[in-house]
Amino acid sequence: MTTGRWVLVSLATLAIACSSSTDGTGGRDGTGPGRDASADALSWDVPRADARTDARSDGSADLPGGADATVDPGSAELPPAPDASSDAPVGAPCDQVCGLGDITGRVCAPDSKTYVTNAKVWVDALGCDGQPVHIETSSGYDGTYTLKHVPCGTWQVHIQKGSFTHYLQAQVETGKVSDLSNQGIKMCLGATAARLCVITGDWDAIEQTVSSLGFQYKLYELYTGGFQDPTWEGAPAVGLLTDLATMQAECDVLLIDCGKAHCEMVKSEPSIPWNLRDFVEAGGSLYASDFAYCYGEYAFPEQVDFHGDDAQCGQYDSSGPIKMDGNQTIEATVLDPDLVAYLGKSTFPAKFGLGPLVSVDGAGLALAHVEGYVKKFDAVQPFVLSYKPFGEGGGTVLYTNFHNDEQVSADMAVILNYMVFSL
Repeated sequence: MTTGRWVLVSLATLAIACSSSTDGTGGRDGTGPGRDASADALSWDVPRADARTDARSDGSADLPGGADATVDPGSAELPPAPDASSDAPVGAPCDQVCGLGDITGRVCAPDSKTYVTNAKVWVDALGCDGQPVHIETSSGYDGTYTLKHVPCGTWQVHIQKGSFTHYLQAQVETGKVSDLSNQGIKMCLGATAARLCVITGDWDAIEQTVSSLGFQYKLYELYTGGFQDPTWEGAPAVGLLTDLATMQAECDVLLIDCGKAHCEMVKSEPSIPWNLRDFVEAGGSLYASDFAYCYGEYAFPEQVDFHGDDAQCGQYDSSGPIKMDGNQTIEATVLDPDLVAYLGKSTFPAKFGLGPLVSVDGAGLALAHVEGYVKKFDAVQPFVLSYKPFGEGGGTVLYTNFHNDEQVSADMAVILNYMVFSL
């Protein structure tokens, strides 16, 4: 069993991707196997590993820039539903002449101010004839929803958005509207609405985004050996990624910071891409930032067309996929109409920090959410994209090449908040 650290931190400055250093210690390197762009599955010549390796760390590594604050994780199960309006048992029919009412509310993150769009909201109740009734809707771009014509009684209102779930008790009275938001009980997700696992890196910190939204997460450090002699071998991250059973038991969503060791680790541990395929096929979701692209590229090589020769994965020389220059601002276009509504605009300045960056020639089988014109290639390239390699029954893979450690853009923060809830 591999170990990690549960971390619950206060609101922090939002980070959306990663930045690199241009000096000798901050360079990005590593190599990896190539793939056939037309392949339907993994194409490197390695056997599928049936025996998973055990964890090789006690989770106490000294990671450069790692979080120090830890708390008892407690239970990762869904928190008890709060009582919205009465002491009546859930599922109790009304004690009056049976009729219909409405339920309105607003879906939000645990921070109670970040609203969740396109969340599924539903009630399973009993109609006046005693027959089951299922009523369902979706939240708007501002998180608002209305469930109409709900039989009177006390019912549980359920919400689901990607891997995130929650429920709330509501009492419905005939001919009336039960306004949960007006009661001061916004339908906010709980801090453990999904089991979030974060793998650290070198430059960015997706855990800041997660904690700013109010979510609890479990941290797996990429390195052991301390700041002077960091190594991924024996670190909690490789222990998790090479142990499918633990990954599935601990994580609904796996979020990976940008880091220079990722490609080397994937190349050295061929069980990792197979584990990630199994994890996503079973419904788990994956977010990878910039240099963490190796995980999606190795596990799902057919999905995205990264620039250059994938056999040089992790290199940023002329043969590698890392080609985009840093230190530039590109006017980006939002392609996702729901994201346009959420952001309130269809274009924004995307700020990229120190380079080089991973460059994407085309979305391939993935869905591009944000793109922009890259002068170096005289081409429009995707900056944010996602895909579901196993269809609706499986999980989502999300990738961004945003750099934002040194420049936190409000627009980019809103976009990443939105994308987190697609996982």
